[in-house]
Amino acid sequence: TTGSSNVAMGVNTMFNNTTGDQNTALGSYSLYSNITGTANAAFGYTSLYSNTHGTHNTANGVVALKNNTTGSSNTATGNGSLYSNTTGTHNTANGVYSARSNTTGTQNTAIGYNALYENTTGIKNTALGTKSGYQNTSGDNNVFLGYNAGNNSNYQTASNKLVVANSDTETPLIEGDFSAATLKVNGSLSVTGSMTMSVNSTITSSTTFN
Repeated sequence: TTGSSNVAMGVNTMFNNTTGDQNTALGSYSLYSNITGTANAAFGYTSLYSNTHGTHNTANGVVALKNNTTGSSNTATGNGSLYSNTTGTHNTANGVYSARSNTTGTQNTAIGYNALYENTTGIKNTALGTKSGYQNTSGDNNVFLGYNAGNNSNYQTASNKLVVANSDTETPLIEGDFSAATLKVNGSLSVTGSMTMSVNSTITSSTTFN
C-alpha cells in the first residue's frame, strides 16, 4: 500500500506487499507473501513466495528460496536452491537444488548441483562440487571440495572436517579436522621443497627424508 520503488511483473507477484520497498519480482507468484521485506530480488515462478519480512535476498530460479519467511541476505541461484530455507541468513547457494533442505542454517556456501542438499541447521559450511557434502545434515564449519566429496554416512553429522575427493569414498585423498588441527593424506605425498617437523611430531609409518 505504501511501499515504494518496487517492480513486479507476473501473475500475483508481490500480491500482499504493504510497506516493503526496493523489491523486484519477476515471475508468477514471486514475492507473493511479502509484507515489509525490502531490497529483495526474485526471478522465477514462486521464488521467495513465502517471504514476509526478510530483506536483501536474491532468488534466481523456479521455487528458489520459496519458503523463506524472515531470512535475510541469502543468495539462491538455480531451480530449487535454498528451497526450504525459512529463517536462515547469509547463505549462498549456486546450482540446481543446492542447499535445498536448509531451514535455519546460516553462513553456508553451496556451489554445484545438489551441494549441501540435506543440510538443515548446519552453519558455516562450504561445499564446492556436484553433491559435495550432500548427506551432511547438521554439521558446522565443514569444507567439502570435489564431486561427491563427503557424500557418505561418515560425514552425516560431522563438524570441522576437510574433505577433498572426486567421489563419495570414505577414504578421501585428503581429510582433515580443523578442531584437532590434523591432516591426513590417503596416498603418497611428495614434497619438492623442504619440510619442517616439530619436536613433538610423530611418525606413524615408514618415512624417507632426503
